[in-house]
Order: sequence, then structure tokens, then C-alpha cells
Amino acid sequence: MASMSSQQDPAPRSEDIDYLQNFNNNKYVTRKTITQGLVDIALLLTNVSQLKAVLDAADHQPFFTLLITLLSISILLQVVQGTIYLALGSQFDVDDPTHQPVAVILNNMALSLVVVTTVINVLINVFHVQNPKTG
Repeated sequence: MASMSSQQDPAPRSEDIDYLQNFNNNKYVTRKTITQGLVDIALLLTNVSQLKAVLDAADHQPFFTLLITLLSISILLQVVQGTIYLALGSQFDVDDPTHQPVAVILNNMALSLVVVTTVINVLINVFHVQNPKTG
């Protein structure tokens, strides 16, 4: 029986090497940033919709103040994240070594905000009570 470790990976194809040599990091980062922005817009719209539902059912919400506070913080953090992503996508060239340190700091800030926003949105969904159905 031949062992798995004795098998070697095939040599890279010339098309693959050409692709990797011509890979544009800036286009990739820009597309990634735009995609992240679209996901953030969806979450922002969800939060606004939840805020409207909480305000409409204020009499029936046992956690009204908590939900208003969490939703407001989440919306604010998402606006800040969007601003950071906009700056990253439009002002920085990741291939330029002079832009990289600031871009790394902004990217780390955005990542931290995403984590905090995620935790806040988990809490929102834990405490959010749907409107009672009226017949």
C-alpha cells in the first residue's frame, strides 16, 4: 500500500502562476469592503425596522428602554463602521507601503466594532418581544 505522504502535489500550472503574479490586492480589498458594506446596510435596515417595532409597541415591551438603548448603540456603531469601510475602500492603497500601517489600524478598529455590534445584536434579539397579535 502506498502511503498518503509519498504522494506529491502536482506542479502549479502556468495559468495559475500568471494569475497569482497579476493578482491585484487593491481590487480584492475594494470588493471585499463593498460586500461588507452591503451586509452592514442589511443589518442597519433590520435594526431600524426593529427600532420602529419597539417604538410602535412601547406599551407591550417589558424591556423598552434597554432595547431602545441597544438599538441606538448598534445603529451608531454601524454608521461608524460604514465610515471606516468607506475610508478603507476609497482612500487607501493596500499595495502602497505608506498606506498599510493606517489601513491595518482602521481594519482592526472595524473588526472590533463588528464584534461589539454582533454582541449587541444578539442581546437585542434576546430581549426583543414581538408585537402581540390582535385578532
